Amino acid sequence: MDKKQSCDYSFKKDGSFTGEVRHHARLVSKFTGRWTVRHQALLYTYISDVFRRIPSGATDRDLLLEVNEDSFLIQAANGDRRRYRRVR
Repeated sequence: MDKKQSCDYSFKKDGSFTGEVRHHARLVSKFTGRWTVRHQALLYTYISDVFRRIPSGATDRDLLLEVNEDSFLIQAANGDRRRYRRVR
């Protein structure tokens, strides 16, 4: 997360996820989808976005670099590395 934009995901055991993107603290995207892990990659398929910024059926793929009990590290398609931390 930075001061300009943040993205929060909630991955559920059933293979679904929800998330939202905030830009300058303003909510700009609120989405749902399905996820899976295959060949060391995290695969996303978006189902809906309240703000229609992400089209239904859009997909994304991030390389999983590290996974542990409290976080995971991905490398996005643009080469950026991002760590997501578990919130309990």
